[in-house]
Order: sequence, then C-alpha cells, then structure tokens
Amino acid sequence: NLAQTGVVRLRFSGDADVNATVALSRLGCNALRLGVVPTASALIRWARQGARQTVAHGLRDAQLVHSGTVCNNACRFCCQSDTAAGEGRSSDEVLSELRAVRGGVVLFTGGEATLRPELPEWVQCAKDAGAETVVVQTNGRMLSYRKLARRLVRAGVDVFTVGLHGHIAVLHDWLTRVEGSFEQTLIGIRNVQSLGAVVYVDTVVTRSNFRHLPDIAKMLP
Repeated sequence: NLAQTGVVRLRFSGDADVNATVALSRLGCNALRLGVVPTASALIRWARQGARQTVAHGLRDAQLVHSGTVCNNACRFCCQSDTAAGEGRSSDEVLSELRAVRGGVVLFTGGEATLRPELPEWVQCAKDAGAETVVVQTNGRMLSYRKLARRLVRAGVDVFTVGLHGHIAVLHDWLTRVEGSFEQTLIGIRNVQSLGAVVYVDTVVTRSNFRHLPDIAKMLP
C-alpha cells in the first residue's frame, strides 16, 4: 500500500532485454504525488534513500520461485515476450523447491503466477516450511476475482507487487496489449488491500509513460 509504505518500484525498459528495478524513498513518492517529473539523478537519489528506508529491498535477497513463462498479458516491454506462450513448471517440482525453504522471503514470479491454480497450495507450503514473508509478483488481473484474492491472502501471501504501467486505461492497456487490463488491475489492487495484504506498485518506465509517473502515484490510495 503506497500510503502505508511510501514505496513505488520502477523498472526501466531500454533497447536491451534488461530491466533495472528501484524502490523510491518516501521523499520520492511524495514528490511524484506533488506532480514532479523526476530527472534521472533524482530517481537514483530517491532509490538510494529507499534502499535504506524500506523492506521492499528485501525482495532482492528473496528466494525466487518461478511458475513458468505463461502470462495473460502481452506487454510490449517484456523480456519474456518470446516465451509468453511457454510452459509452466510442474507442481511437484515447485513443491520440492519450497520444502527446502528455511525462513526469509519467498517471491513467486512468472510469467504470471496467479494463473496457476496450485498457487495457494504453494504459498501454504512456503509458510509451513518457515518462510517469514511471501510475496507474489503479478499483473493483478486475476486478483480482480475476489475469491482467488481471498484464497491467496488466507494461504499466507503478505505482499503483492502489482504491475501498473499507466494512469489511464488507454495507456496501460496499450502497453499490456490487453483491453480491459487496467480496470482488472485496479480492482485486484483494491481487493487484496481490503483483505489486509500490502501492495507495492511496480511500474515499467517507458517513453510512453515516464511523463505520467506523478499521475500514477496520485491515483493510488
């Protein structure tokens, strides 16, 4: 929840298939909300401050659990776009990996992990194995189904990092190449927040949306 944590995570999409992620300090988030379009130096400064101030950066030390490459978006900037219709991992393989968890942070990623019906079981397995924090990286669309959102939170998801790439549907949907994805993502964010989970917003910075970072920050609760 941006209002609670003062954290927004930004990923920068360039010509190469490489994304760098930063989490901004509360100062940076407040500046975005005030309508400040940041310079590169300001983003770097806020990111360094954020690294000292927020647990969001514990994600970089998390044990990553990949669900596979299948996704229900087709984002223009995605470095996995050539494998978006690929295969998911077997549930037995994932469960075996999770049983070896010993504390710390477990982060489920994809593809789109929420497409896997086994995800609540995986989350419970991670918690039973001793994970202190369970994070799901998602585009948020499946979380618009409140029944699934409730199952995931009850299973033990503590944090959702949700991709939101525009302040209006026409921009976000253009970037994801799925009409209606903007509205589903917003509903998903509201659902898991109302169920008590923490939400970090993950925005890929592109030539199409960088001017609207303040607008994205302002629209969040």
